[in-house]
Amino acid sequence: MTWNFHEKYAVGLLSRSRNIFDYTNTSSALLQGVREGFSEGDQFNNTNLNNTAHSWAEVGLNLSAVLIDANYHFVKFGGTFKYYFGNVASEVRGSLSGDYRANVLTLNTIANDSLVSLNTYSPPGDNTNATSILNSIGDNISGKGKGIGGDIGIVYEWRPRETNRVDVRSNSSAVNKYKLKISASVLDIGTIKYENITKNSIALNDLRIGNYNQNSGLIGTILSERDNGAVGVESEFGEATFALPRSLHLNLDYIVLNNKNYYINVNYIKGLTTTSDLYANTQIDLITVTPRYETRYLSVYLPVNFEAENGISVGLGFRYRWVTIGTAALSSMLTEGKMRHLYFGVSIPLMKELYR
Repeated sequence: MTWNFHEKYAVGLLSRSRNIFDYTNTSSALLQGVREGFSEGDQFNNTNLNNTAHSWAEVGLNLSAVLIDANYHFVKFGGTFKYYFGNVASEVRGSLSGDYRANVLTLNTIANDSLVSLNTYSPPGDNTNATSILNSIGDNISGKGKGIGGDIGIVYEWRPRETNRVDVRSNSSAVNKYKLKISASVLDIGTIKYENITKNSIALNDLRIGNYNQNSGLIGTILSERDNGAVGVESEFGEATFALPRSLHLNLDYIVLNNKNYYINVNYIKGLTTTSDLYANTQIDLITVTPRYETRYLSVYLPVNFEAENGISVGLGFRYRWVTIGTAALSSMLTEGKMRHLYFGVSIPLMKELYR
């Protein structure tokens, strides 16, 4: 919710909940087996494995101000101060190899490279925080954390005479005045600190698990075997600080033809945390080029994504008045017969004067 209480200043409030899962150097056989159960002949050998899962809620106060509003140039600066409520956090990293045959899962770790699992947790017997994020490598158990942070950004618009106009019977906010708009921002600044955390360093030497049950989670299953001579566990208790997936965003929006409705948009995302960082989610590096047709009531856009590991993907989106629907991966429907990354949104212009 945003309130423009002055022609140059605005204030807003936001609240949302977020869940992020990162899997690095984790084979598909291990992921599928952990989630759905292993199949005969499954094998995996993962080194430098890293799974970080984090769930939190955030509330924020947004402030923005117009710094320059001249004939041809417009600059706006803003930021959001956020308070974070940590819900669940876990990280598993290290080495893990396995083989599933005759309903027996055999697990090993590399010497001097144990499997390290850190979870926010509740004391034994406390069932008030029994919510799990994912029955996966993390075997996550909810806990509580807190932290502060926010976002910051700046926008520049070039408004030459041919585009700096207001259409008849329209309000200025309904018409793009710029020929070129450039923005830069840093998002998800901050950390969340958790107390009462358990950290287990696990060494495995031909641990054999019969009839693995994915509902127990892999780490939970391994720890239940700690009395087995094939399992060595060293436990530590304390606190840990999880970093949010901090990222740099650069955006360019350009009107291809003056007084027309054709645009080209280029967006670049650079992750500022890495998989080598302890207790941190990451943002993938991504370049998106989006041609679009836009009027006040209708928009059609075609995002083309370039990502180093996954190559090129194409999306499609539509907006009619206040309703937006689209997909970030239209190509998956053509290649796999499945629709992925479908999104839907409704914008309700409350406390704003409307014009025909």
